[in-house]
Amino acid sequence: RGSGAQAAALEFLALLSGDGSSRATIWAAGGVERIAAAMHEHQADPDLQGLSCWALGSLASYSLESARSVIQQGGLEGILAAMRRHVKASSVQMAACWALWNLSSNSADGRASVAG
Repeated sequence: RGSGAQAAALEFLALLSGDGSSRATIWAAGGVERIAAAMHEHQADPDLQGLSCWALGSLASYSLESARSVIQQGGLEGILAAMRRHVKASSVQMAACWALWNLSSNSADGRASVAG
């Protein structure tokens, strides 16, 4: 699959995650695992990495449970890898920082996971 199509899908997922029923569908379809797979497959693509961070941050932002699930399903590792790989890409850094804030803002557990 081309990274352009995946980038468009990631943007759509991030936007859809604002709606409760759509968010549930994304979770049920294995959305976090699919996002993590796209991040792994297209490691060199900063646009895709930034959109992946945005989508993961959106999915993590709604509850403690959702943040924990993103962390448990490898989302945190993907976000941190994107930050390390694309140090000079401001869009990646901004989306990743926003995602980390969402992962850590719901609980002390989330803050501890993000802090490492």
